[in-house]
Amino acid sequence: MIEIDRAQAEGENRARFTLAHELGHLELGHSRYMRRDVCHVADIDLDGFARIEIKDIVRMEWQANYFAAALLLPQKQLIESMNRIAWKVGVSPRGRSHLYLDHQPCNISDFNRIALPLTDVFGVSRSVIKIRLKGLGLLVEEERSTPYADELASEALRRNRK
Repeated sequence: MIEIDRAQAEGENRARFTLAHELGHLELGHSRYMRRDVCHVADIDLDGFARIEIKDIVRMEWQANYFAAALLLPQKQLIESMNRIAWKVGVSPRGRSHLYLDHQPCNISDFNRIALPLTDVFGVSRSVIKIRLKGLGLLVEEERSTPYADELASEALRRNRK
């Protein structure tokens, strides 16, 4: 059964992503390892918990996010929309990818000029756009000192403390 907390699903776009994310957990069989996306002490299977580490939970969250991004942003439609928008705003492909994202204002601007219209077309956030574009090789992002997994783990910890 999928239950979605209203606090996690404020707004139509967030609600759609949250539902797709939870469907991802279901489809990927994560219920074998976790009972809830937000984990409380009562949800932990103490016998099996010793085998499950925080990195495993972070990985399952990443998988569910990627599943949701792929579901909400079908490859063919995304590529067609991105190419149309890139042409319209004058952003040319760079090597193998359309976009390179780092700290430089010109690259941030190019990403935003493409990502923001895509958020309207597909009804998702820029973060979801970024996940999907990176997965398709259409966006290369500069390596950061804090990996994506650490960001997910920090966010999960903040949510659990509330």
